Amino acid sequence: MADPAKFKSVSVSIATYKILKYLGDGKITDADLTISKTIESLAKKERKKRKRVKLFARNVRAMGM
Repeated sequence: MADPAKFKSVSVSIATYKILKYLGDGKITDADLTISKTIESLAKKERKKRKRVKLFARNVRAMGM
């Protein structure tokens, strides 16, 4: 059994599962990804995008714009 301190399970609808399966088939990276790695990759990309937006907003405020 997986270590609950390191892993959590998620439930998604069948439609979402199909989308994740499609995206995992080489659409996100050059390699095929499992469902869990597809979710991980999308989550990390979103976090990175939000950090950039937050940093940009902070820089704009610092410039007095």
